Amino acid sequence: MNIYRWDGSEFVQVPGSLDQIAIGSFEGRAVWGINANSDIFKFDPDSGSFKQVEGKLTTISVGDVDAIWGINANSDIFRFDPASGSFKQVQGKLTSISVSDASSIWGINANSDIFRFDPVSGSFKQVQGKLTSISAGATDGGTWGINANSDIFRFDPASGFFKQVQGKLTSIYGGDSPSAWGLDDAQDIFVFQGQSFVQVPGKLVLMAVWNGFQWGINASLHVFERGVTETEGAFLQVPGQLRKIAVDQEGFAWGLN
Repeated sequence: MNIYRWDGSEFVQVPGSLDQIAIGSFEGRAVWGINANSDIFKFDPDSGSFKQVEGKLTTISVGDVDAIWGINANSDIFRFDPASGSFKQVQGKLTSISVSDASSIWGINANSDIFRFDPVSGSFKQVQGKLTSISAGATDGGTWGINANSDIFRFDPASGFFKQVQGKLTSIYGGDSPSAWGLDDAQDIFVFQGQSFVQVPGKLVLMAVWNGFQWGINASLHVFERGVTETEGAFLQVPGQLRKIAVDQEGFAWGLN
């Protein structure tokens, strides 16, 4: 898919082709991606192009400079080592991984078991519960998940367990503490406010949230950005069409189509 980045008024194409894109919360706008051949790329702002990084991954998740993680086709786990400029394997098997920062690295295996990386031991430790989707937050209370029944769970740092929250969602997006965002099977949009999820006007099939910025894509591939107070927080359509989207901590969005 072609690569695009938001310049403040429109999405501008960037050279290259990717199947996945992820943005970190460091170095301004650090963008990573994976192509259809599982090759890994990092955006080089000096050249304005993506440069290949050694290795093969099928999933990548980017947090801060110490938190760039991925999984390959064999469910092996890898962590990027800035000193060597390469990915190093970490013990364990995961089918999905979500990273917020160096202290918030979560994953799920093929059995829906939940794991959290322990930087002291350098290994993943199992956490009680079953989830099919997980979204790491910058704070412990900002990590959310969904199980196979679309039930919603939030990690409680005091107990060390995931506790159920009322509602049903098919996708969930942390990284926006103290809020979280989600979509249900009708493409309705919800935001967590204090104790419960409240519906927000609009329809989306995919979202990207970070640090108070929210972007989304609807079923027609139209792109939306959540407005500020003068629009009462509505999602407003912006020019362009995308199939995938990611956003950094400064609100800059990148996408694929």
